Amino acid sequence: MRKKTESDTICKECGHITQYGKEECFCDVCKKKLLPKQFPLQISVFWNDIDSFGQDIDCCSWKCLAQWLKEFPLNKDEIRFITLPYIQSLEKEHFDDSLQRMLEAFKE
Repeated sequence: MRKKTESDTICKECGHITQYGKEECFCDVCKKKLLPKQFPLQISVFWNDIDSFGQDIDCCSWKCLAQWLKEFPLNKDEIRFITLPYIQSLEKEHFDDSLQRMLEAFKE
């Protein structure tokens, strides 16, 4: 979940945004604030109604992501598809660590 902490700066003459405000990101499951350089694991939910926008769910960890999927607070009949986060890293040890954490979270 993203919350705006500072408003956009808007030009009084033309109405265009001259500087975007700041946002903070929070886990949608445990509500913990994510650090500025911590990227959330994001689930995107797309509805059967093609004209509606998707919904993004931000998770701080694989444990929170697994918890959200287990509890699944949405109406399954209204969902077209869900995307899950990619497991990727430029460095092998980080990839192996992420993969291990994901597997452990889904075992519980």
